[in-house]
Amino acid sequence: MSQDPARSGGNIRPDIHTHRHCSTSTLPSMRARRVTATAAVAALLSLLAVTAARADDGPALTTPGAPVVVANEPHQLTLTWAPSAWVGEPGGTEPITYQVLVPLGPNTYRGLGSTQTPSITLTDLPPGTEYRIAIQAYTIGGYSDTSAATALRTAYGRAKVSYLNLDWSPTDNQVQFVAQVVNTGTQPLDLSTVRVDYHLRFEGGNTSLVTQCDWAAMGCGRIERQLYYYLP
Repeated sequence: MSQDPARSGGNIRPDIHTHRHCSTSTLPSMRARRVTATAAVAALLSLLAVTAARADDGPALTTPGAPVVVANEPHQLTLTWAPSAWVGEPGGTEPITYQVLVPLGPNTYRGLGSTQTPSITLTDLPPGTEYRIAIQAYTIGGYSDTSAATALRTAYGRAKVSYLNLDWSPTDNQVQFVAQVVNTGTQPLDLSTVRVDYHLRFEGGNTSLVTQCDWAAMGCGRIERQLYYYLP
């Protein structure tokens, strides 16, 4: 049985030996017209199929679960989440990669890391810092919607520092604040290793600055104060 050239993608070659009593000048022309019409219909159906696929284009992967905190330490965070799966059958065979994202605004994210397993340990994180973290999955063949975001705060270190401004006047040329250091550990904290940096910018060319400590506060006499000037 001969193969139809329109289906196999080969060259169209009219068969002039099918009917011995037909004119060789007529049959090839009829055969070519029939094949041309078949090819045109096939091309139209292919175009309609592509158009329908584009109209139904959407996430190829299900939305991963919101991240859950497994371990929270001052400088690292371990998260896990429900994995993504392929939408519909048959599913793909490509590995699924998960991106750990911090939503910054509409369709704007900052990446914290990526993994091909539904869990990750993030390192080098600042302690006592608030985050909103979401997960998105993707492969070569598609992507997922972004998961719901989880709000969390990384664990504090051995010391927790809080700041309170005491002077809001723009005309008295003073900076007054309270910096409170709280020991969050179970052992005594050597304050000689604690440093608090306060950065400010001079205006109007005046670079004179004098630091003072509230001597009524306990431990003020053991606080060392230094001034550093940086070029703008």
